[in-house]
Amino acid sequence: MQETTTVSVKKPGIFYGWVVVAVSFVTLAFGYGMRYSFPVFFVAMLDEFGWTRASTALAFSLHMVSYGFSSPLTGALLDRFGPRVVLSLGAAFLAVGVASLSLMQEQWHFLILYGVVVGIGVNLVGSIPHSIVLAGWFVRQRGLALGMGLAGAGVGMLLVTPAAQYIITAANWRVAYLIIASVIFVVVVPVTALFQRRRPEDMGLLPDGVGGGAPTAEARRQQDALIVDRAWAATDWTLGKALRTYRLKILFFNSLLSGIGLNLVLSHQLAHWVDVGYDRLFAAAVVGSLGILMTLGRAMGGAVSDRIGREVANNFSVGAQIVGIFLMMMARDASQSWMLYAAVWLFGWGYGAEAPVNASVTADLFYGRGFGIIRGVSSVGYGIGGFIGPWLGGYIFDTTGSYTWAFLLTMATATASCITIWIISPRKVRLVAGRAPKH
Repeated sequence: MQETTTVSVKKPGIFYGWVVVAVSFVTLAFGYGMRYSFPVFFVAMLDEFGWTRASTALAFSLHMVSYGFSSPLTGALLDRFGPRVVLSLGAAFLAVGVASLSLMQEQWHFLILYGVVVGIGVNLVGSIPHSIVLAGWFVRQRGLALGMGLAGAGVGMLLVTPAAQYIITAANWRVAYLIIASVIFVVVVPVTALFQRRRPEDMGLLPDGVGGGAPTAEARRQQDALIVDRAWAATDWTLGKALRTYRLKILFFNSLLSGIGLNLVLSHQLAHWVDVGYDRLFAAAVVGSLGILMTLGRAMGGAVSDRIGREVANNFSVGAQIVGIFLMMMARDASQSWMLYAAVWLFGWGYGAEAPVNASVTADLFYGRGFGIIRGVSSVGYGIGGFIGPWLGGYIFDTTGSYTWAFLLTMATATASCITIWIISPRKVRLVAGRAPKH
């Protein structure tokens, strides 16, 4: 059943939505820290077992397709049971899956545990449920709130990737998996169970904390001032209705394109830099620092999109990705370290900035009682793309001996994904706060 919490609001205070943002930040830091540490485990697996890059990267591909196809289930469970139940149990499931990785002996163990179990676990605590929850707590500050909450993923990359490499170097990868699992269970499970909430209305509030407490006519006027297409915005969106629109179909295609390019780079970038000639621990530290720029990108991208619009903000984020990937492709040796830093940081900022923009676009178009499952279905494309990208990157390398064609492919998919946001035009349904009419 749907969880509800009734709170009597007597006077203005700290809007509880920001507590929800903080909980999302912490949860995503550990959930996505597990995913983004894959490159260091990828290299460790190649060293210990001698598997091919394509077959080893297949685990990440399976992880992403499991992540993507479990998105509708996560959305439906969230709509039914609420975030405290789904996120806390999901974190426990993820911790068990990660701990099990420390026991694997065969490649098929890696494919099942990391590819399927951990993929579903990350989805249960990942950006899908958190973007659903945060989109309900904020409207005028939706991009900012989503950016700040989702920025936790960047901090996770910053902390977990180099930490995992340090543990692998000092001990081994089995110990690294056990430590990560323990932290997820000890931190994420209790935090989500105690502090997460579904929507402001359950606490007698309005989105953004407008009105200081109980809903007011002025507060509702502020929300209504953003609407351009009143018929679309007034629609009580269900999955069936959304599936009949061209916008949801194009959002699915956008997710597919992003999934291919982004996950190809994320899973192979460390191996590429090691191939170029960089020391493994140094390269892992720089790749881990991508989390700093990803964190800044998510916070800035969401906030900027609230001011200049989702479409234009998305242009900046995708443009940064393309420049970063181009620099990766041009690197030939370790003599020009500026290329390593610039490539990783530009890609990281662009990757980070794109996430809150796209989540805000979906909420601007389809927020309603069926938003959870709608958001989940639109994200299936990302999982399919995430399956294709890592495996395809490994296959291209195994076939050609370099990542050049793989990087060219990612630049093409990034450009196409940018175009799709202009086609669906969220500004024609709902304005961002920075474009709202002044009174």
